[in-house]
Amino acid sequence: MKVVFTVSGGADSIYLLHTQKDNYPLDQITVLHINHQTRPECSEEALFVEQHCIKLGVRFVVLKARGLFLEMPNFEDEARKERYRLFAEYAVENNITTVLTAHHQDDLIETVFLKLLRGSTNLFIPSQRYLNRDKKIIIQRPLLKIPKQEILAYLEAYKTPYINDCSNDDPKYLRNFLRLNIIPLLEQRILNVSKKLRTVAEQREKEEAFLKNYTTKKITGLLKDKQIRIKDFLEEDIIIQERILQEIMITCFKKSISLKQLQEMIKKIKRKEQKSIIIFDSLEGTILKEQGYLLIINKNIEKSLEKNELIIHNNEVYRDGFQWFVEERQGEGLRYRLEDDISLRAPKEGERIPWNRGTKKISSLLKDKKIPLSRRSEARIIQKNGNIVGVLSELYSYIIPQERGNLEEKGLYIKWKKRYQ
Repeated sequence: MKVVFTVSGGADSIYLLHTQKDNYPLDQITVLHINHQTRPECSEEALFVEQHCIKLGVRFVVLKARGLFLEMPNFEDEARKERYRLFAEYAVENNITTVLTAHHQDDLIETVFLKLLRGSTNLFIPSQRYLNRDKKIIIQRPLLKIPKQEILAYLEAYKTPYINDCSNDDPKYLRNFLRLNIIPLLEQRILNVSKKLRTVAEQREKEEAFLKNYTTKKITGLLKDKQIRIKDFLEEDIIIQERILQEIMITCFKKSISLKQLQEMIKKIKRKEQKSIIIFDSLEGTILKEQGYLLIINKNIEKSLEKNELIIHNNEVYRDGFQWFVEERQGEGLRYRLEDDISLRAPKEGERIPWNRGTKKISSLLKDKKIPLSRRSEARIIQKNGNIVGVLSELYSYIIPQERGNLEEKGLYIKWKKRYQ
């Protein structure tokens, strides 16, 4: 099994490498170092880790972070996001399934304080979690029960060198301020405060694992063909309702949203009116309340049609569960020449199409044609050479008269249809 050790060169990551490397075949280990490029010492630190790896006989890789500088707002958070982006990128490219980080017990205590100050209820660092949403790469944190004092004692006993990053002593960063000033004061006033906080974190992690598994099972039972019956959804506790919606956002739309947004969505779901309501809408997709169901609708991004292949070979264009296909015919459909630039895309809010002697909102046109709200979100406009020339949906299609083919005119004529796979 290929494994990555993330090693900065500090005491924690050097301890991680020395105490955990024997758990894996040496030829399967890669030491990954991130050069933040924020201080003159960064290159020296990379060289230190590389020389350390040569002595141990393990593979060394250095990756350079982008766009970071020490004076930027929220530097710590931005640096962490960049590190994890690089971890994920490297792991995917090299078929690596496990990434080890050196978070230890003192980090856990600091994180509990930070999350409390930010209003978070997840007062823990998970001992392992997925690095990406594909759930193929796991981050493991094997040192969470090891205090910093034990790490330093080990390195001193074995005379193992490490780097002391001076930025860790700068109290302008909140984590450092807590570690250097607040936590020591609490330890003087409250007996075993760190142990108590660690117990809270461990309990919260167990509770979170239970709730996550419970929510997953509920979604499996509720979500059928991207539909959820609202009556069944509302029978769940409010906490589970919020988690179900958040998991749908992550799974279907690849994004998470705030607790306030989730609560607003639930208010809309609970409303008694019978008409269709958009519960959530974004570039990625829509959640629609219609006829007692929540409908999850993914939106298709704009995609140009490859004209030559479509015309000559009658190829098919696949789009998110639906299939758009093109037939070459004479005398009907869109007038179409090889040099034309043709594409299908979702209409933007307020976009208009030529209609009679003026223009008409595309949304109004579909509404006038009695297209259900759940089907309107699937409609596509036909764009030719940068101009809107038609609308295409499952139940209604329209091409403006001046762009339609006719029997007398020579040329290529394409007709769009839509069908389920």
